Amino acid sequence: MKIIDTPIPDLKVIEPTVFGDERGFFMESWKQSSFEEAGIQTYFVQDNHSKSTKWVLRGLHFQTRKPQNKLVRVTAGAAYDVAVDCRTWSPTYGQRYGLVLSATNKKQLFVPRGFAHGFLSLEDGTEFLYKVDDYRDPDGEDGLMRDDPEIAIDRGTILKEYTIDEIQLNEKDKKYASFGALPDYFEFWIPKKKAIVYVDGLNLYYGLLKNTPYKWLDIYGFVNSFLTKHNIDIIELKYFCARIPSSSHDQYAHLRQKSYLDALSKYQSIYTIYTCIEGYFKTWVTKTGLLLPDKKEIARIIANEEKWTDVNIWVHITHDACTRDDYTVICLVSNDTDLAESLRLSKEHWKQVFLIPPIKKYSKGEIKKYKKWRKWIPRPSGKLTKYANNYLQRWITYTPLRDHQLPDEVEWIHKPSSW
Repeated sequence: MKIIDTPIPDLKVIEPTVFGDERGFFMESWKQSSFEEAGIQTYFVQDNHSKSTKWVLRGLHFQTRKPQNKLVRVTAGAAYDVAVDCRTWSPTYGQRYGLVLSATNKKQLFVPRGFAHGFLSLEDGTEFLYKVDDYRDPDGEDGLMRDDPEIAIDRGTILKEYTIDEIQLNEKDKKYASFGALPDYFEFWIPKKKAIVYVDGLNLYYGLLKNTPYKWLDIYGFVNSFLTKHNIDIIELKYFCARIPSSSHDQYAHLRQKSYLDALSKYQSIYTIYTCIEGYFKTWVTKTGLLLPDKKEIARIIANEEKWTDVNIWVHITHDACTRDDYTVICLVSNDTDLAESLRLSKEHWKQVFLIPPIKKYSKGEIKKYKKWRKWIPRPSGKLTKYANNYLQRWITYTPLRDHQLPDEVEWIHKPSSW
């Protein structure tokens, strides 16, 4: 699969690799990992399918309240497909790009949020498929007039080889305004969305930080490095954890954790938006099941289990979604499947979900070793990812961890010399 740049940034042409013989062909029409490698972060939630007779023009359409990423292609016939950059902050604002999509060339076009989109059917029985990353909002539909000279969807130079009869256009599409007369609601697409971040401290530690030198993590900077790519501002960061008891097998663990939590609360970049919500550790004495050397006694050890962290996260996500309207995005840093229901309930209250499962990106060599040892390779929870309607950070390298560390000294708090 090739992902090809166009003269308009973010607008991409996709050319699948087609394997054909006398029996037919096979191709991958969509592959999440290929898009992520190309820097495109999206998560599709719906497929749409239309069929048109020759010279039917559909468009140019866009959503004003819930803009969508689209991936479009033609599976029968051919269509001239056009996208217009309506992002007022963009250097290519007002520019259009068009190409022929057909069942023969099998090309696709990725149309990002902030673009008006439409197509002209060039053959009878043209079937047009498109994937979208958000659901249709009937009250947020609008469009551009098809014969606007600034856009000229039916006058592109690529169409000179076609003799266009009377274009078929429905009544709704005939009433759209020209590009120059559009209201300023295009600005709706560019203000930053606001997010509350919920960090599962235990899940983050064991999923990503353990056995690394990056435990002195600037959690705000780390999460923000993903959200800024999607024009999202953090208005509140909630860190969920439990204080390690002093009776832990590591006698200094509770002191290191205290230093870290104190540093987070004092760090200037986040102290005004940071809150730590604590659960607790349940401690008890248990038997190991192994005999001591003298074979007269059973070995006993102190066991600890974190309590209430997942419950606290669940309650906060659900309560905030039901009672607050000052944010639109939930950012969850966890891979705990127990939180799936809270995400579902939040989406019923029109919240979008950005999921960051704390899972490292494994190299090919590491994956080969896991398979050799028949070990399970950690993956994002399917129960959580299905609610990440617009965004999903699937794998994390060590680079954002290394690049977002707290200063060695935050006020009077020093980074532990060893961890």
